[in-house]
Amino acid sequence: MLQGILTQKIVESLTMPVPAFTRRDVFVPQIRARKAYAVIGMRRSGKTTYLWQVIADALASGAARVACVY
Repeated sequence: MLQGILTQKIVESLTMPVPAFTRRDVFVPQIRARKAYAVIGMRRSGKTTYLWQVIADALASGAARVACVY
């Protein structure tokens, strides 16, 4: 059951288009390649928007959509 739910969420993530957002200038230390991002912070501080910005940048630089699971 849990595996089915996770599969459904991953498929939904990969088919969802990147939403429109206001780009923010953010300084984040470099993360080594092939590592996952974990973003923490106060509510409504822009964590989701930042993650979409990371995905949009990765896609613009040629990353495959399947490599950008939200």
